[in-house]
Amino acid sequence: MVEFGSFVGYTATRMGRAVELCYEKGYADGSILFEDSRLQGANRITSMEIDPVHACIARHVLDMSRLSHIVEVPDAASSSSGSEVWIGQVKDLIPRLIEEHGEMSLNMVFMDQRGTTFHDDLSQLEELSLMFPNCRIVADNCVKPGSPVYCWHTTVSERYKTTNYSLNEFLESTIEDWQVVCDYLGPLAGVPAAGRPSPWEAPRGEEWRSYPIRDLR
Repeated sequence: MVEFGSFVGYTATRMGRAVELCYEKGYADGSILFEDSRLQGANRITSMEIDPVHACIARHVLDMSRLSHIVEVPDAASSSSGSEVWIGQVKDLIPRLIEEHGEMSLNMVFMDQRGTTFHDDLSQLEELSLMFPNCRIVADNCVKPGSPVYCWHTTVSERYKTTNYSLNEFLESTIEDWQVVCDYLGPLAGVPAAGRPSPWEAPRGEEWRSYPIRDLR
């Protein structure tokens, strides 16, 4: 699992606790053997943050939560140890994922960085074959500040099964925002998107009614 944009570590803490509970249940019922556990010497969640102050706070929050063995907050200059705090841009850190974990190593991606880079970061994940089939991708704040190219790509591409959820902005009941949740079906899923309209080729007149936008919930 990977998170783009740690901020102060709230989401990383919640995801880390969910992973910890999953493993505790597996140990109890015997479905997971500790000697085979990936928690042994390897972090299950990698979180990336560009701001060094936010990264320090996130690291401290994870330490207080006793989840630093599950979650690491990386930068481009540090080692892969879970005790390190790494800082850097997502586009520079994504190649490290394949170096550290290999191809098809991601089963969930949470995007909470700047929305205008969502499509670039997703494209990089695709090119490096980092996402395992059925990897779930959750992108926040897709309307405000917005990520139109990302929304178009995940909606039109046959490689994704996408749902756009309409939500209220945090503490702003009058402002609508979207959270886009999609499952990556694999590089060979469906048919190529050749012949489909480009995002800048906006439908005209009544054509928008037939535009292939998935259900809005």
